[in-house]
Amino acid sequence: MLTRQLWSSIENQVIQTIHFGDDLPHKHFSYRVRTRVRDEDPGAYSPKVLPLGPFHRGNPSFKKMEKLKRKFTSNLLNRSHLNSIDEYVAAMRGAEERVRSWYPEVHDIDSNEFVEMMVFDGCFLIELFLKFYRTNEMHQLRQIFFQEGITIDVVRNDCLMIENQIPFFVLKLLFERSHIHDVMGISYRISTGEWYVRRTTWFSLSSTPFISLLLRSSTLP
Repeated sequence: MLTRQLWSSIENQVIQTIHFGDDLPHKHFSYRVRTRVRDEDPGAYSPKVLPLGPFHRGNPSFKKMEKLKRKFTSNLLNRSHLNSIDEYVAAMRGAEERVRSWYPEVHDIDSNEFVEMMVFDGCFLIELFLKFYRTNEMHQLRQIFFQEGITIDVVRNDCLMIENQIPFFVLKLLFERSHIHDVMGISYRISTGEWYVRRTTWFSLSSTPFISLLLRSSTLP
């Protein structure tokens, strides 16, 4: 049986650990998976069709998707004559230092390439959200992916990969500068970090450091 003195000692030590780290800066980083972990299952940490962020950019096998990112960016701009690529670039230019701090291992991308990457990746995801959210555009989205030999499930899985993330605030900055007809509070859901995934389920992304794009299962009607 524990003596009162020993119990008190244990209790005090536990209490002292409750707030351990509270005074540390709350920063998030994105690193590559360690080699010894990757070697156990090389295909588990690399995107199949959609590269996001700096770790898998430049891979020749993603050329089709890079073109699709530009097409989706154009689609987003065309949603309103008020949308401006200059505003998107200016927003990312102003946030470049903050975004770069999330990738401590990345030093080989110059400023223009880095800003361009974030603009295209962010605009692609926003337009993807919009096409997916709007019933009349969902069929079009499936056709686009079908023509490219891509499925929504594969895109969804790529968006969840640990090395394939961009900061959520990148989406927020770009979305706040996009003039989009608000359907059922879509702007609120983007700006607060929430996205409608299933017809009866909400997932909050606001507490996570990176984007976790969850699309409806293909089994849903």
